[in-house]
Amino acid sequence: MGTTVTIMAITKITTPTDLPQPALAVLAVLLGVFACINVFSSMTPSTDANERIEKALNQSDKMDLTQRAALFNDLRAQQEVSLQKNPAEPFAWARLAYFRLVTQKDKEAAFAALRMSDFVSPNDPRQLPERAAMWYDLRNVEDESQQARQDDLWVKAYRTQPGITRDLTAQKGLLNDVAKALQAQDADLYEKWQRTTSGR
Repeated sequence: MGTTVTIMAITKITTPTDLPQPALAVLAVLLGVFACINVFSSMTPSTDANERIEKALNQSDKMDLTQRAALFNDLRAQQEVSLQKNPAEPFAWARLAYFRLVTQKDKEAAFAALRMSDFVSPNDPRQLPERAAMWYDLRNVEDESQQARQDDLWVKAYRTQPGITRDLTAQKGLLNDVAKALQAQDADLYEKWQRTTSGR
């Protein structure tokens, strides 16, 4: 805002009122550019915060347990502030779900954040496998309709990210759960699943 105010003050002093039309047009464009800078610069802090949070999270595996716990508590607070400024960020909601789970052991609060991630971006393929897995982990705080959504999440995850979904569920011992969901909803995907997991 300060930049625009300064520019406007300067133009009041130095610009005669009888400027030719081309000069006024150039001035209008310049003022428009500065206005855009002001508007968009006010939106970047939450984006910058999300990038910093993600970077810190990715580097946390080099820390000991005490350092990591302190970092995650701090990152949880930062993520909550960032989401107040930009609540339409699905990855931020997913991270908040994770932070709440590992720092507070609060499954209900974690699931509330996970649901927001799903609400904001229900079909983002990059998130679906881990979302489905976390949804499963939080099933004891879900109502019946939320638990029933689990099969849909498994199917969407496998349809969009088959390799990641297969590997993740194999690690968690959930291959049979995914197989049942696929068998109930998509015969072709179920056959593909059976072929690619038969050796596991």
